Amino acid sequence: MDMSHTLNVHVTGEWTKGVQTRVHVRSFEPFIIDEPRALGGHDEGANPVEHILAGLTGCVSVMIAIIAKEQNFTYANASFDASGTLDVRGLMGTADVTPNFQTVTLHVTLETEETDERLRALEEAVESRCPVMTMLRDSGVRIDGAWTRA
Repeated sequence: MDMSHTLNVHVTGEWTKGVQTRVHVRSFEPFIIDEPRALGGHDEGANPVEHILAGLTGCVSVMIAIIAKEQNFTYANASFDASGTLDVRGLMGTADVTPNFQTVTLHVTLETEETDERLRALEEAVESRCPVMTMLRDSGVRIDGAWTRA
């Protein structure tokens, strides 16, 4: 692989207590990853799978901006609503089922005056190029949802 075309990302983390981790990304303030009390945490931060959904919405937003510029597609606003379903028996080790998401639902709402055809073209390009979305899909996660206008 030609390394001049790669993007390397790096984070560090340290256990703080219970099921909690403090994560450092570049020069940003560290943040806490935790679990709700019902799962043994202190509920002082989003849990890892919530961060995956946050990463999905952020990645889709970035890709919309990049691809919209390439396609000369104009929009005034974008909003996202993501949810996921997983079988907790997998992560608890009580059944032989995958611990990852079974499904993710993503709703994207764009404020735009572009045609439906151009909106679909943007959607298809984003969904094929978004690293987080393709990583989820490649791991067998079904992604449902819709792109609509505001």
